[in-house]
Amino acid sequence: MVVAVVTVLWFGVALPAPALGQPPSGTPAQQINQIINQPVYASAEWGYLVTDAGTGRTVQQLGPDRRLYVPGSSSKLWALTAAWKTLGPDSRITTPVYAIGQRSGATLRGSVVLVGQGDLTLGGRTKPDGTIDFRNIDHTVANAIPDVQLTPEDPLAGLNALAAQVRARGITSIVGDVVVDERLFGLDPTFEAPPLPIMINDNLIDVVATPAATAGTKNAVVTTRALVAPYVLSSAAVDTTAPGSPDTFSAVLGADGKTITVSGAVPAGGPYALRTVTPVDRVAFARAAFIEALQRAGVRVSHTANGPGPDPGTLSTGPNAYPAAAQVASIVSPTYAENAKLILKVSHNPGASLTICLLAVRLGSSDCEAGWSTVKAFLTGAGINLTEVALGAPDGGSEANRESPRAIVDLLTWWLGQPDGPRFRQALAVPGVDGTDAADLINSPARGKISGKDGLRAAGDALNQRILVAGAAYAGYLDLGNGHTDVVAMFMNGATAADTPELLRRFEDVIDVTGLLWQQASQP
Repeated sequence: MVVAVVTVLWFGVALPAPALGQPPSGTPAQQINQIINQPVYASAEWGYLVTDAGTGRTVQQLGPDRRLYVPGSSSKLWALTAAWKTLGPDSRITTPVYAIGQRSGATLRGSVVLVGQGDLTLGGRTKPDGTIDFRNIDHTVANAIPDVQLTPEDPLAGLNALAAQVRARGITSIVGDVVVDERLFGLDPTFEAPPLPIMINDNLIDVVATPAATAGTKNAVVTTRALVAPYVLSSAAVDTTAPGSPDTFSAVLGADGKTITVSGAVPAGGPYALRTVTPVDRVAFARAAFIEALQRAGVRVSHTANGPGPDPGTLSTGPNAYPAAAQVASIVSPTYAENAKLILKVSHNPGASLTICLLAVRLGSSDCEAGWSTVKAFLTGAGINLTEVALGAPDGGSEANRESPRAIVDLLTWWLGQPDGPRFRQALAVPGVDGTDAADLINSPARGKISGKDGLRAAGDALNQRILVAGAAYAGYLDLGNGHTDVVAMFMNGATAADTPELLRRFEDVIDVTGLLWQQASQP
């Protein structure tokens, strides 16, 4: 086995094989000991804390103050809490479109400007009831995790709605250009998944290979979503192989920065295979998508969809400095609570990073790093001991991210005293039910009784040809019935794995121990 690249994961995927040679047995406490005392954890350190939410009494603990653990994506809870309370759970983002220039009948001589305001989904996941749709494993991780499914909504629906409004305002011809104004905040290179003020389909092109009904009879059918100019799909074929065969489908952007080449095979009898491609210039990608939406709405555009378009600085002094009278379209986002649910349920990294940028904008800054001052002030006000928390990235992707079990338990306990605490808890993933842990605890009595946020961070160890599990974590609530809730923080740091399946089994052990803690707390 060769560990060729760094592996960074924020989610859990259950595997059918147990981590032990035999499943653990005995009381919940005995099963916990059997899991954490396996030889594979000889160099690892476990730590957890369970407290009674009503009394603050410690129910179970193992080194709750011993060290600051690597939390992985469970550290999303910090920035999202600050944003929830600062921006407001019912706050919404309005993305406007302006017509700058001279109107002559149905012709605009000038520019149509789409001004990014940090809407995470821009109508591309909105269901008829106004909520945001998701699948338990999101398309943003389709290149790392198999069997990812797409939501049915059109990722370009928001742009289509904006284009229809432009047409309804009587503009059928643009003798000029289409501009995307992305100046609300700058691109932060410290983020592993840096957001933009304009996010179209998470700034991804989806490539889907659907197998033929019978292996070997014909090629798989390859389709795309959000494929806009200048990107094109090559004519290469993808085979359909026997049921149970490996999924070797790949979609790669060529050196020309335009051609997406597909290859490999998908097995018959299974679901479609999904891969994603990241556009080279994401602003140009958004501009091309909007131009094509305008054309579909019956608006002619004199300029090509290729390229980033003009500098918006030639049209206004800032993204919020356009004349109100020039606005010709707008789209309003779902609530921030809906965005938080998406981020927490599927561990959406770009959305978590966007949170810090929106906090910076709230302070009047275009530097996303400025948002950390709001997080710090908020956590201090909430009574969190900041000496037990270190954050370098809102999505969990920084080596600096550390926390103690007690610190995150304090945060989650604080939430229980908030009027909107129940609403926040509904945004958390539920093992065995939904979100990234939907496939975990399926046969456990704890299924559906736990809610929270998981985390997994790992990297390739080239020297020893293995994977180092820097951190696996879970933080959330144990619902014990009759209105009784315990708060849990669970960490395992420093194990190793031979390959990706073993890595995911290490993570599954963390979730299993959390489920056993629920069983232990549920006993009379």
